[in-house]
Amino acid sequence: MRATLIALALICSCAAANASDWDHRYPFCMILYTPVVHNDCSFTSIEQCIARVRGLPAQCQRNPYFTGAQNYRSRHRRRHH
Repeated sequence: MRATLIALALICSCAAANASDWDHRYPFCMILYTPVVHNDCSFTSIEQCIARVRGLPAQCQRNPYFTGAQNYRSRHRRRHH
């Protein structure tokens, strides 16, 4: 019973860590399949991502949390009065 609870806690903590890997500023992500799945959302094109995953246990996909670089820049722009 105790081992089951520890395993469940470990699985939940890994899922929470992976949720923060989705960077909303980039439209494409690499999902790297290792013992712990890692998302790298730092690609501006699918071709760029595919070149990076070549030979790795990984795949590329559209970022489901992409909000666009314009939204990010406009939110953090300083305003001069």
